[in-house]
Amino acid sequence: LSYSPDDKSVAAAGIGGNLYVFDAATGQSQLETDAHNFGISMVSWNRDGRFLTTAGQDGKIRLFDAGSFLEIETMFGGSTWVECVRWSPHSDTFASTSGKRIRLWSSTGELVREYPEQNSTVVDLAWSPISEKFVTACYGGITQWRAENKIPVHRYEWKGSTLVISWSPNGRYIATGDQDSTVHFWITKNGKDLQMYGYPTKVKELSWDSTSRFLATGGGGHVTVWNCEPSPE
Repeated sequence: LSYSPDDKSVAAAGIGGNLYVFDAATGQSQLETDAHNFGISMVSWNRDGRFLTTAGQDGKIRLFDAGSFLEIETMFGGSTWVECVRWSPHSDTFASTSGKRIRLWSSTGELVREYPEQNSTVVDLAWSPISEKFVTACYGGITQWRAENKIPVHRYEWKGSTLVISWSPNGRYIATGDQDSTVHFWITKNGKDLQMYGYPTKVKELSWDSTSRFLATGGGGHVTVWNCEPSPE
């Protein structure tokens, strides 16, 4: 599920490949379309709600005009399965991950940049809330990139499998939910890291509050909330 930036619509990814959009207040259907041959991995709105993208398990990315819901372009993600698409919060570009490939696209569906192929499958991508940087996760840690540069900015090493990334709204922390039932936590300015243990299952859910003080995590039958202030720096 993904809310539009104005919170008026909700887009839903269907396991059968259908894209659904609903009025957030009434639940009334605004769109139902057969977007992909297989399931949809992710849906993402751009920063002002004009565009909507879907990542498909058929290897395709579809770009829609969110006003008319007409398709603008269909793109090939680079592998048989597109894991995620996420719009920049600062510009009309979006990034995708598919297999070991990371690509940057324009709002017209034009390929802007392709980054070096990674050593393993890229499982998630998160944009910085304060700059045109993003991080990607695969086995062995997370990598930080500038959108305009193919050379990585920084590598946060960790010998494990990440499932999801969440960058704090103030840009100071990057948290990951992990396959080994932990949450990993990096301080961006110095690369120091912490790890939280004790979850009964792998952690696939992370969410910061708007102040960047609290981090809510899944990983079991309860929601665990961590107080990240005072800063662990």
